[in-house]
Amino acid sequence: MTEQDIEKRLRDVVKEPQPSAPQSLHLFLRELPESEAARHRGPLGHLRSALEGIPRVVVLNPNARRVQVAFGMAMAIVIGIAGAGVLLSLRQSPAAPMHNTTPGNSAPWVTPRRSTGTHQPPVQASLGIKNVVCNGVPVVENENMALPTAAVVTRSGTYLGVTGGVYGTTGLVHSDDGIYWGWDPPSSTLPNASVVTSIATDEQGTIVVTGGVQGVDGTTDGRIWTSSDDGKTWKANSNEASFKGVTVQAVAYSPGYWVALGWSNATAADAARQVAGWVSNDDGKTWNHIAPPIKGTSALLVSTAAGFVLSGTPLTTDAIDEPPIWYSTDGQSWTRAKAKDNTAQLMGPLTSATVTGMSNVYAVSTTTDGTAHQLVASKDGGMTWATVKPDDTMAYPGSIAHVASLSANDTVDGYVELVFATTSMGEGSYSHVMMSKDGGISWARLLDTNVGGPTGTMLLDLGHGWQAGTNRVLAFGDPGSGLGIWLIELLSSY
Repeated sequence: MTEQDIEKRLRDVVKEPQPSAPQSLHLFLRELPESEAARHRGPLGHLRSALEGIPRVVVLNPNARRVQVAFGMAMAIVIGIAGAGVLLSLRQSPAAPMHNTTPGNSAPWVTPRRSTGTHQPPVQASLGIKNVVCNGVPVVENENMALPTAAVVTRSGTYLGVTGGVYGTTGLVHSDDGIYWGWDPPSSTLPNASVVTSIATDEQGTIVVTGGVQGVDGTTDGRIWTSSDDGKTWKANSNEASFKGVTVQAVAYSPGYWVALGWSNATAADAARQVAGWVSNDDGKTWNHIAPPIKGTSALLVSTAAGFVLSGTPLTTDAIDEPPIWYSTDGQSWTRAKAKDNTAQLMGPLTSATVTGMSNVYAVSTTTDGTAHQLVASKDGGMTWATVKPDDTMAYPGSIAHVASLSANDTVDGYVELVFATTSMGEGSYSHVMMSKDGGISWARLLDTNVGGPTGTMLLDLGHGWQAGTNRVLAFGDPGSGLGIWLIELLSSY
């Protein structure tokens, strides 16, 4: 096709002018505000605005003007089709995760708001253990799903928890099945909250969440929120002044008492500060100061049916038979625990603990030099302790990280007490879940090679309350670890 042929075709397109309205009507319509605004909308509008701002140096002849009009109409059609495609693509694509800008514990990724991950059907792992079942997802396709660091069971039978650190941007998490969890930022559910840290329930309808709000001087002022409707609405504690400058970090309930602990980890000087404490009688709404016998920026608080167990760095020097563990019936006066096997000097603060229905407490203790972990246990609710020495079935007992338990009364076999631990069976591998039926002496790895689970670096007594004896344990790894999410359950036949 020659240049003359192209020119002829263009002339044929615009050869004869089309009938048009009177010029006065054109001017009237052109001067309407809607028409003027419309002229500068969209891709052509932006191009028109740019061209109108350029001084007119060259005036086109009439034929060239007709060609320009035809070319503009063709381009408008092309751009319109392309724009419609882009719009359709945007409507079909999932929304990008919302960035959470609330202060507090942060994660190496942005937790998607109210996301419950990809709902692939859970699979069942064959464990070959009487009345113990394990369901889960070997691979979580949505690795951004937040996971609980503590959780309770609501009166409606669902799960409510808190998350933070490597497991999700600080906030509340909730689940119907215990495997898939949705996430809510703290500010959308708790009044003025900037960080949440812990959760507990009296198992009678009251749920308490601890954390803090942004202070006027850049610090975090502690708060405690209470709900009586399964976490749908929350009310902050009335005596806010008693928590000023200290984030409330932990809470637990034992019949008749709530105990909360707080500390600030903003500066290194906090390591010498006494841990703050508060106690509430039944309602969880009014709190009074107590003086826990520990200092520093961490502590472990566990409740039993008879009271509380506390561990941390002591304010006073250690005696030869006194590990850094205390017990209390009311949360106000604390008594130093004893170590009956003279191993107290090897026991550092507890980092993980679980309580069975027989008030046996199993815990992970750091060694005094902080280089390894060891399993310790108390058969009397935390008053006296002894080191548990696993046999050769646990190859690396010093690598125990977390413990959890399942316990129930079986009318045929008597009382059943199963202890679980995450540990490593080899260098660089920290994904194994182990189980003991004899109080931590002999162990067996839980594994179904067909489905690759259960695995995990974190164990959580799901819904474990002051009554002890939970019937579900949640096992999972850090997001991105590929360890999946597993729910180990003791059937109700026990």
